[in-house]
Formats: sequence, C-alpha cells, structure tokens
Amino acid sequence: MKLNGHLPKVRVILTALLLLLVSSSLSQADKLLAEPTLVHFETASAKLSAQELSKLKRLAKQIKQQPVKLILVEGYCDRRRIVNDYEYVNNQQLSQARAYNVAVFLQNETGLAANKFVRYGYGASTMIPRSGNKTGLGANRRVEVRVFLPEDDS
Repeated sequence: MKLNGHLPKVRVILTALLLLLVSSSLSQADKLLAEPTLVHFETASAKLSAQELSKLKRLAKQIKQQPVKLILVEGYCDRRRIVNDYEYVNNQQLSQARAYNVAVFLQNETGLAANKFVRYGYGASTMIPRSGNKTGLGANRRVEVRVFLPEDDS
C-alpha cells in the first residue's frame, strides 16, 4: 500500500493521537514545572552542542527535585530539504532523532524510567511561521521539553 500522497494526513493523525495520549494521562490539576525548555540545533544535525548540554543538565537538576508525572519532548526542524550529504533521510527522521537524543540525555541524567518520557518528531509540518531568513529557520531547529508535575495534594 502506497502512502506517499497521504503522508501529511498521516502525520496530522499521528500528532492528534500523540496529543490525545498525553492529554489523557494528565489531569486539569497537573502543572508544568516551568515554561518549555528550548534546545536548539545546527542545520541537519541532531547533535547536542556544549551550550545545549549545559542547558539540559540544569533542567535535569530541576527535574530530580520534583515528582515528575510526564516529560513531553517534541522535535522540530526547518523546511530546508535534506540532501544526500547528511546523516538523515528527511526532516521527519531528523526531528525524531533530535527528540530522541534529548529524551535519552534527560533520562540518563535524571534516572527516570523511560515510560515518563513521550517523544515525537514533527518534521517540518508544524514550523513556527517566520520568514525564511537565518533567524526564522534557526527558530525551527529545536526541541521543546515540557515537564509535567502531578497535581498538588494540598
């Protein structure tokens, strides 16, 4: 069965299912640890830079001090087409690799179980609508990390 013409629709459905899964495991009283942490990447790369590793280590330190319910790790990329010189076949695979690398790093740093992490790569399907300049493209080469805490028992 060929899906090529239907891939954008399939991605939308998968995104909706992911959001449903995440929202069904959270309650109205659950809260975010802080604003989402943004991790940025170089073009066509899923490698974490020293600066971004430092940012994630600070986040991991915060996470260790909290009773975490769920960590949502969402990978994005710019709209530039992947060429044969790069490690990833397409933007979807690249955004998934970015989310994976961030989730694995945080899991290793915090010691949390894998089932605390939900990760997804959106490819270029959900870009921040900015111009095609360097700044606009760079804003889309990111992973967003949201840490959800359980509701207060007080």
